[in-house]
Amino acid sequence: MDNKWYERKKEEALHDIGVAIQLTCKLIEQDNNFQSVDKKYLIEKVRTCQDATANDFQWLIYGIKCVNQDENIFDNEKYVNSELGFETLRNCKSMLTAIKGLLDSEWVDIEGDIVITDPCYTTDKWCEGFKPDLLPLCRNTIYGDWSCTTYDKKTKEPIGNFCADAGMVCIDTLENILKRKPDFIDEYGEWCRTIIKNFKGKVRFKIVCLDEERDKIKFDTWNYEVRVEGEGVNTDTGEEIQFITAQTGL
Repeated sequence: MDNKWYERKKEEALHDIGVAIQLTCKLIEQDNNFQSVDKKYLIEKVRTCQDATANDFQWLIYGIKCVNQDENIFDNEKYVNSELGFETLRNCKSMLTAIKGLLDSEWVDIEGDIVITDPCYTTDKWCEGFKPDLLPLCRNTIYGDWSCTTYDKKTKEPIGNFCADAGMVCIDTLENILKRKPDFIDEYGEWCRTIIKNFKGKVRFKIVCLDEERDKIKFDTWNYEVRVEGEGVNTDTGEEIQFITAQTGL
């Protein structure tokens, strides 16, 4: 999704957060379980701690409970999450975080035999501190594990497939991957990767909304899909290369 979409969604999310903060402050003020000094303290925290989560506020309440040495109040987790509006506030803040993850990536220049796959297939050190964010392009799939088809944008014909086993997708050169995992080609089959040979151009992640009418009713990250897009040329033949991916399986 583009920056215009992001700014609109961000404005909506910030508005909802503001409403949720006001509601939580009102519910705290009306709650007779709190002393006046406790109410003032909690309301100040709710209004100023913009990055605080529902769990953070829950611990604040438990702290007040301990200070007051009252073993009878706030034992109900539902109370501290729902009845004071913290759950609503948490959900609103989660939306603000979620929309940041739905922005299209910047275009990245890349040259070589390029590979689209899950980064977990590209290293033997996946569980030993490997940092996929150091790759040219890498992100979560939103969906989790999936299988996708890569299409020629002009002819609409499939030119490859790939999948995920760690809920992530990356674009890298085969040369880089073979440095990390020399047996990449032999160990895994073509089912896990699309290789586009002799590519020179730019690639990016493009996020699309699958159902815009549904999105107007209720925002849900599951209504968005990550696609890999590329524009360039074949350095051997000079032919134009344009491709786009789409999820086609579970």
